[in-house]
Amino acid sequence: MTAVPSDLIATTDQPWDADTAWGTDIAYAPPLCSPTTLAIYDWVGPAMRGDDAAHGWAYLAVISALAEPLWEIEKIARARDGRVGYAAVFDPDTVPAYALGWYEMTVGLTPAPWLPTDRRRERMKNSPAYIRGGRAAMLAEVRLTLDATRLVHLVERTGIDDQYLDKPFRQLVQTFAAQTPDPDATTAAVQAAKPGPDIVDYRVIPGQTCGQLAALELSCGEVEAAYADCDDVATTLPDEELL
Repeated sequence: MTAVPSDLIATTDQPWDADTAWGTDIAYAPPLCSPTTLAIYDWVGPAMRGDDAAHGWAYLAVISALAEPLWEIEKIARARDGRVGYAAVFDPDTVPAYALGWYEMTVGLTPAPWLPTDRRRERMKNSPAYIRGGRAAMLAEVRLTLDATRLVHLVERTGIDDQYLDKPFRQLVQTFAAQTPDPDATTAAVQAAKPGPDIVDYRVIPGQTCGQLAALELSCGEVEAAYADCDDVATTLPDEELL
C-alpha cells in the first residue's frame, strides 16, 4: 500500500467518505483531524509517515494527540472569514464559550459562569467598558466637540504615516478645520473615548483627502468644472458616505 497524502485525509470541516476512498487501497479509515494536525503531518514528509494507512494511521494519531489542543488556539489566531487574527475573541458574538470569563474581565466585568452563555454575551454588550472604545462610541464622543454636519474620518489599523498601515491597536481620527472650533477639546474627546491599549493619532485637516476625491471617480474635466482651483479641492468637505 502507499501512504495517502494528508490533503486527502478528512478534516473536521469535511468528514471522510469511506465509500469513495479516492480510489486508493486504504486498510483503515483515517481519523478526523484538524487543519493544524494535517499541516504538521504534511511537514514531517512521506519518509517519516511511511505506510501509515496500512498501520491504522498510527503516526497520524500520535500527531493528532499532540496537535489537536493547538487547533483551539489556531482557530482564534488565524485570520478567518475576512477578519484579522484574534478578532473572534474581541467580539461578544464570536468569543468561544470557554473564553467568556476572560473576555468579561477585559471589559471590566466579574465573570458570571452561573448565567447562560447567551445572557453572558448580552451582558458584555451592555457593559459601559465594552461600549467605550467602539467605533460608534468614539464617533459620538468626537462629534460633541464639532460644528455644522460634524464629520469625522475614522480609520482603524493605521496611523498618520504609511508605516503604520494595517497595524493592530492603531487608529487615525481626522476632523475638518471648518467644523472644529476647539481642536484641544476634540483631542481630549478622542483620548477619552479610545480603547484603553490603542494608540490613536488625531489631526485637523482642511478638507477631503485624496482617497475621498478619487472615490468620486470624476474625470479631469469634471474636476475642473466642480472646483475653482487647487485650494478649493483641498478645502471642500467630503460626502458623508465616503467617511
